[in-house]
Amino acid sequence: MEKERLVLEFCGDGYSIRYGSRRLYPLANPKATVARKARLLTLQRNTLYLVPSPLLFYGMDVLLKTAPRDVLFLCVERDQTLMDLSLRKGDLSCINDRRMLYLRTADVSAVLSALSEASVWRYRRVRMISLNGGYGLHRDFYDELLEAVEEYGRTQWQNRLTRVHMSRLWLRNLFRNIGSS
Repeated sequence: MEKERLVLEFCGDGYSIRYGSRRLYPLANPKATVARKARLLTLQRNTLYLVPSPLLFYGMDVLLKTAPRDVLFLCVERDQTLMDLSLRKGDLSCINDRRMLYLRTADVSAVLSALSEASVWRYRRVRMISLNGGYGLHRDFYDELLEAVEEYGRTQWQNRLTRVHMSRLWLRNLFRNIGSS
């Protein structure tokens, strides 16, 4: 997709993007349309939200205002051309919010590594929120990413529960072994 032609069109309240033959935002009031879509979403506590291809971040301000404090928005852009556009024309003020992690990668393992550094074990659910047409450009990648992040979260919770369940036994064995030395 990187060789496709990118066209920005100013449409009243923001830009519409055409990338190759696909329109990624609507022509009529793109900012207001996406903000309306974001307001209709019900956000759950303790949830990691995967936002594929955030493009110009339309709607993210609405999500950050309405989201509980214990959520994380994982915004991932796979396409370098769209990432460049985001950094040049997007509303980057939302990137500074502690509830948002913004990555550009085509590698699922790089996302999982970033999540490991961000201590995401506290999020019980993973959901995807697609606010524009960017998801459709690399649907297979984003679906694979969602599945990998869900599996990562399940593994983290299983490991945590195992540690809690087994800690008493481990401590008892530790003190027995220390006493027998």
